[in-house]
Amino acid sequence: MFDCRDVYKLSPPGVSSGTSPGEVARSQPRTKSHPTATAQPTAEDGFTAALRAVEAVYDTLTVRLEGCSAGEAFELVVELLGLQAARLQALSMRALARLAELRPATAAETGDLGSDEELEPYSPFLRDEVAAELAVSPRTAENKLARAWEVVHRLPDALEAMSRGDLDTGRLLALFEVTRNLSAGQRAVVEAQMLAGSLLGSPSLWRRRARRLAARVDPAGAARPGAVPRPGRFGRWPCRRWRTAWGPCPRP
Repeated sequence: MFDCRDVYKLSPPGVSSGTSPGEVARSQPRTKSHPTATAQPTAEDGFTAALRAVEAVYDTLTVRLEGCSAGEAFELVVELLGLQAARLQALSMRALARLAELRPATAAETGDLGSDEELEPYSPFLRDEVAAELAVSPRTAENKLARAWEVVHRLPDALEAMSRGDLDTGRLLALFEVTRNLSAGQRAVVEAQMLAGSLLGSPSLWRRRARRLAARVDPAGAARPGAVPRPGRFGRWPCRRWRTAWGPCPRP
């Protein structure tokens, strides 16, 4: 039986540093692959070529769906919406964080911003570039970048679990929201205990358990909804994101 997990055995190739991701994507021919194609990209082909191999797998699965049994269809649904969806989301977050890391903010880009702004460590123009390529609003692109950056740096073990398919996106984001205002030490404790336990019956039950653990390590209640935010990862108050989502930033 065909195992679509085989596509993740490809080694991650490199990409030219002088070309933007959008230009790389547009430069690659998007020819329709034969349903039985099993092309293996080499290290010189780039990320886009590797994704063409994934598209060939999707083409194969689409054709095979026409003549599959109910059991095979059920197996594919569980595989796609479970393991593969989790791994895709984890890889997407890693890619966004890596892109942000490769595009650090420069003094020329941030020099005209006020001192009361919470500056991200990456270029403030990156969100506009991502938004244009994905056809989404700049705010949506900024939210994706900020969330990916924070998850990669604050919940590395949870992200690794999602990369293996052991944790789904809903549970990871629930853990992220519950622990985002905890200190690094408190967050690590909650993360470790949540990953050591079971997935429970649903993301809602998972979130409740995470909230109980967060309240246990943070009795002052700073992790609860509506609490005043703590200084961010770089020692500054998250004014821009707080002001955007919840109103003016409460200064200490």
